[in-house]
Parts: sequence; structure tokens; C-alpha cells
Amino acid sequence: MQFITDGPDIPTALLQAHEEGKVVFFCGAGISVPAGLPSFKGLVNDIYKRLGTDKTPIELESFERGQFDATLDLLERRIPGQRISVRTALAEALQPKLRRKGATDTHTALLQLAKCRDGALRLVTIILIMFLRKLPNVLSSRFIFMPRQCYLFLRVVVGTG
Repeated sequence: MQFITDGPDIPTALLQAHEEGKVVFFCGAGISVPAGLPSFKGLVNDIYKRLGTDKTPIELESFERGQFDATLDLLERRIPGQRISVRTALAEALQPKLRRKGATDTHTALLQLAKCRDGALRLVTIILIMFLRKLPNVLSSRFIFMPRQCYLFLRVVVGTG
């Protein structure tokens, strides 16, 4: 079924599973690009630039395989100031432009799409907490926040419970 002209054809079985609350949405950092945040790959490059260093051969190999979290881990272990230096650069790089037109549209749509009939959300994603605070009706939603590697990120696992 297509909901918009030239849009994707969504299988009926998927629509039915969604209606029954059996679909869980998994979304990456790319959903925050409209707010001016980089992709994960872009973020890693930005951190290296801010720290004024180049990737070592092993870091470059990890980066080219798309293992961006491992690349940052290797960087943290190598540079002076280690974790604090990388986390400071990370915080500087992650400054969304929330006033930008459409900055939170994707987040809002995702939260609406992931909501079940009983009001629970079925969503696993890594998004910035500042986005959650800016979106309507989020504070009334039931979330489980679990810290991840980066102190600015939260893994939001939202279920039916």
C-alpha cells in the first residue's frame, strides 16, 4: 500500500503487525541531520578535526569499515586527555539547530508512528535528550533511559510496559 504518490509500497503484513503493536522501530543518528547534526560518520570526522589529529592506520581501518564507535574508542585511548578530550569535542560538535525549519519534524513523526493503540511506544534509537524535551507529548510517554558510551546520548528503549 502506498500512502503518498511515488512513496514506498508498504506490505499489508507490516501494516497489520503495526496495528497489532508488533512493530519496533530502530532509527539511527541520521534522523537528526535536518537539525544540522552530522551523521555518525560526519561526527567522527568532526571530532578528529576539532582535536587537530589524523586517524592512525588502525583507526582509519575501523572508520572505513563503518565502525565509528570503535574508531572513537581507539581515539580515546590514544590522545592526551583521552576520554575527556573526545567527549568535550563531542559536546561541541553536537549542537542542534532546533529553530531550523523542520529540525524536529522527523522526530515528531517517528514518535507518532511508533505509538501503539494503548499509548506505549515501540522504539529503539539513539537521539539527543534535547530533542525529546522539545517534542510535544514526550514527557507523558513511558521511556526507559539507558546510558551509552557518550554522555550526551541516551538509548531510548520504549516498550509496552
